[in-house]
Amino acid sequence: MLFRSLLLESFAVALRRRPELVLLLAGRGSLEGRMRELAGELDIESRVHFLGQRSREYIARLANISSLFLMTSSFEGMPIALLEAMACGLPAVTTIVGETGLIVSDGENGRLVKEASKEAIGEAIIEVLSSPELYEREKIAASIQPYYIDAALAPLYRMHQEISHD
Repeated sequence: MLFRSLLLESFAVALRRRPELVLLLAGRGSLEGRMRELAGELDIESRVHFLGQRSREYIARLANISSLFLMTSSFEGMPIALLEAMACGLPAVTTIVGETGLIVSDGENGRLVKEASKEAIGEAIIEVLSSPELYEREKIAASIQPYYIDAALAPLYRMHQEISHD
């Protein structure tokens, strides 16, 4: 196994304890072929579904029927996919990368996994799925309101108004 995917490997760890889990991957990319091969090598291909490119509406419907959003990136800025998932009320399990620490409050709207290992992330997946009462969809969606476009741009608009009136 030369190609590695923390996402698939973490899911495989969680799958050992919760064999009913399903991983849905939306989008297309240059690593899709390798991801499919690795899913086979990890013997999880029947539990991983590659959905291809989908519309925003489809992704929103998918988020509304899902149990959590998993992001194992090693590089991010402000992850829009994470914000979109949480706007649908999905708790997130994510590595600490980019601005995720500003978005995810560990234990409140998801889990920030400090150790980027498949074991730690797999355990975080199980913890979130085992405690749905801790992750209320309405509270999760409300937690990211500061990142809604109106809220994020309001201070900039006010500054421009103040400057233009001076």
